[in-house]
Amino acid sequence: MDQAGNMALRAPQGWAVAASQAGAAIARSFAARPAVDADRAARASIQKGQGMTREESDQVEALIMEWYHWSRGYRPKLGVGRVSAFARGMVPDDAYVDDEDIDARLTAARGEQTELCIDELPWQQRSAIGVHAGNKAAGARVFSNPRLTPEQQHAAYQQAKAALLPALRRRSLVTAPPVRHADRVNACGINRARA
Repeated sequence: MDQAGNMALRAPQGWAVAASQAGAAIARSFAARPAVDADRAARASIQKGQGMTREESDQVEALIMEWYHWSRGYRPKLGVGRVSAFARGMVPDDAYVDDEDIDARLTAARGEQTELCIDELPWQQRSAIGVHAGNKAAGARVFSNPRLTPEQQHAAYQQAKAALLPALRRRSLVTAPPVRHADRVNACGINRARA
């Protein structure tokens, strides 16, 4: 009986050691890749024309925060439904809908679309977005990733925003900034001195 108990105790310990070693290997891989590489990659993408403008960055940030608050408001349906059997399936008449209801519907729709875009990202980038959004919502550094330094966490968040931007553009959640006439003239190569 004692041997069976000891064998049962040994199996989970071996599993825990393997998991701990795997976690240490992941931490070493993040530590070996400094934040400088992330900055270099971000600069290279900007040079290729794939970078985001300040306005787009602000839009992505606002969508992430809106998504964070929307997703934290989710409550599963438990117990008895709130609608009687007679009224089930009826939709509210839009004649009595106020601005708050419309804003809530729009926020929910944007939150769902943003969540679909975030779900396409790798888990490391989703984690970076969750840590950043949670800290920004709390107003303090409450959440952290023990595998990353604060600089690496910030670099991972910036990479996640850059990776999220094309998906948000495809869903028309982020709009490109309007092109000013002066920018259009300079891009065409028209020289004002000759004109």
